[in-house]
Amino acid sequence: AKLAGTNLSHCVLKGASVDSLEGAVVRGTEFSGAFLDGCRIANCALEEASRDMRYVHLKGVDLSFREMRGFSFDRADLKDCDLSGADLSGASLNCANLEGATLDGACLDEAAMQGVRLTGASLRGAS
Repeated sequence: AKLAGTNLSHCVLKGASVDSLEGAVVRGTEFSGAFLDGCRIANCALEEASRDMRYVHLKGVDLSFREMRGFSFDRADLKDCDLSGADLSGASLNCANLEGATLDGACLDEAAMQGVRLTGASLRGAS
């Protein structure tokens, strides 16, 4: 679905397949289990969404320089995502797929990362 510019405040998108959230309002939106592979999220304040992103599919999405402190990405598919410069301090990434992801300069302070798949991931300058 193309949901660009849509007000999705407090909606539950579990299981939904979305390819564009450009300019969408996502305050309190539940994305857990949503399929957002390749989704375009320019001008979308994903930081305002629910912090529960467990099981979300975000393959290839540009999440660079986003503030996602304390978000739960447990068992999420973040393969080939650009997370460079993102603030993931205190986030939970347990059993997440980060294969091929770019986390250069990302803040991972106190992030939980048990069982994370990092094959081919870049973590240059990550802390």
